[in-house]
Amino acid sequence: MAEVTAPFEGTAQPFFDYGLTARGYVRYAIAQQNLAGYLHDAPLTVLDVGGGSGIDSVWLAEQGHEVTLAEPAEAQRELAAQRARDAHVEIEIVPDTTDQLLADRAGSFDLVLSHGVAMYTPKPSEFVADVVQLVRPNGLFSLLEKNYYGREAHHVLKQDWSELRKLQTTHKSVNEVGELTWAFTSGEIDGMLKQAGARILQWTGVRMVSDWMEMPAAELSPEDMQSLLEVEFRHGRDKRMRAQGQMLHYITRRTG
Repeated sequence: MAEVTAPFEGTAQPFFDYGLTARGYVRYAIAQQNLAGYLHDAPLTVLDVGGGSGIDSVWLAEQGHEVTLAEPAEAQRELAAQRARDAHVEIEIVPDTTDQLLADRAGSFDLVLSHGVAMYTPKPSEFVADVVQLVRPNGLFSLLEKNYYGREAHHVLKQDWSELRKLQTTHKSVNEVGELTWAFTSGEIDGMLKQAGARILQWTGVRMVSDWMEMPAAELSPEDMQSLLEVEFRHGRDKRMRAQGQMLHYITRRTG
């Protein structure tokens, strides 16, 4: 079974800081807005695989759902626990790997999130297939991953020709926190999901116009942030434009 190869100890703070930037805020806000339309039946049992510092997990718990966050990095788990305490919600936080979860809780969750995790694994298609098995039949699976074409545009904008060449020859490049990650085309993700037994309900582009916005999200007024999110949401769902997003977000249903 496919596993994340490193627990990212030592990178918890950079990941946490990323969530405070405008580009990081947009990434989470758009994925949550996409998910919101599928969360009518509460409470759902939810698993957030590799959920990091708990941004999505805490948001889901605030909606009244029963959330388990599986995160192998201790520092990330500590940040998630503090975030939950600050929000006055309860989430279950476990260090379990995918192997452990499959052994104990396969097919038991109404909704499973895997946001920005497969791109760190040695065999992403196997990882996605494993994670889908954690979803109950007809349950929901949310997958968010780096987009190859958006990543190409990112390196061109930064004039980072060595990383661009690396991406073009290996489909991997170094991200903003210094980790080597895969990037996938929409066709590649479609294939992984079909092989895993997940039927696509919708997919959108994420961070369509805000990839360059590395300033703190707090520097934008609430009105400017709302306007930015409206543009992102509209462009991300535009079938002519969505394949250019920095990330691609798929909401799917497990079949059978």
